[in-house]
Amino acid sequence: MCRIFVGTTAEKKDIARNIQLYMHENSPDVKAIPWMDIMQSGNTALGCLMHEKETFDFACFIIGDDDIKISRGTKTSATRDNILLEIGIFYGHLGPNRVFLLHEREKKPFLPSNLDGIILISYDDSMPHDLQISLQPACTKILNNIKQIIKTRPSPIPIWLINFKEFYLKETDNSPVIDEIIKKISQYKTDENPYPIHICGPAAIGKSTFASQLKKQIGKTLNCKADILPTDCYSLSRNEKEALQLQGYEPESHNLQKLVKDYTTLMKRKSVKLKLYHHTHNRTNDEIKVNGEQFLIIEGVYSFYPGIIHKSRGVYIYLYAVPNKAKELIFMTNIMKRAYTVEKALEKLEKNFKSYQENIENNFLNHCTMQIHVDNSWHYYFPNNLE
Repeated sequence: MCRIFVGTTAEKKDIARNIQLYMHENSPDVKAIPWMDIMQSGNTALGCLMHEKETFDFACFIIGDDDIKISRGTKTSATRDNILLEIGIFYGHLGPNRVFLLHEREKKPFLPSNLDGIILISYDDSMPHDLQISLQPACTKILNNIKQIIKTRPSPIPIWLINFKEFYLKETDNSPVIDEIIKKISQYKTDENPYPIHICGPAAIGKSTFASQLKKQIGKTLNCKADILPTDCYSLSRNEKEALQLQGYEPESHNLQKLVKDYTTLMKRKSVKLKLYHHTHNRTNDEIKVNGEQFLIIEGVYSFYPGIIHKSRGVYIYLYAVPNKAKELIFMTNIMKRAYTVEKALEKLEKNFKSYQENIENNFLNHCTMQIHVDNSWHYYFPNNLE
């Protein structure tokens, strides 16, 4: 059996119930679950959705003229923002061919242009008193598409493999992975020069948080000082990158010469001052001081840059997520951390991820000495529970 999530605004929940009824009566192998049925007392709608989305093979959203959008002085009808956010979540999780958008035949709403590839299906709205009849042709199209996709392509996440843990709703414990790293570096706590720990991976993978957790544990377990060199501090501002039409993963988007110079200074146990980079507000005048302590943690997309690599010294950690998981993390982080609109987050998703693969993953992944996998609740683990 496969499961399809049905998302609507509160005003259109009757449509969700009728889709559920159609699937129940016409295909016992397809179970439609309206958004109302996954709500849990005490949890937010988004929290419930993130908790349950792994259990769905498809998603269907009823879109329409829910709100008025004013763009460049022109008023147009538009789909409500929370529905667009949910569409984006399932777009990143399942891919465009497993997400269906239903709209009234004569009222095709405005949608972000980058939602191309998602299946649009219209339904007859001339009989609002009999939704079951009005929706039948559209439901049939959805069902036929589902059957064809199942026939040609297996589900991206087998339902029977899902671990129903409450990710996103509780803090994860990453100490087992951190402890393994501590074991590897403990022999270097008396070295004359700082011992480098490099942490690389895509945006939104949690490099900064992981580095902070590691720094704290080094102090607690090894009784040594550690400091963090964030390579984001060498990035151009968002406005500068947009003006130069650069993606944040391209080498030209970072001042890598200064990174090499500061790294060399730190390895001599000296200090450097850097301007902080805030993903929401771009670069600021806030300064941080990084010290060349016993352990130097270099984190960021260019932490594996050849100019700061010692072939025989250091730990090179790559935080990795499979593409669908990485895209989900990037999409959510672009909205919550970088203050992107849903439309902008969707627009940038595929282009950014392609740039990441070309500039970072393809060049640096094979150079790591420790590969750590990340799921979509920022829980870190070794592949197959091994190093």
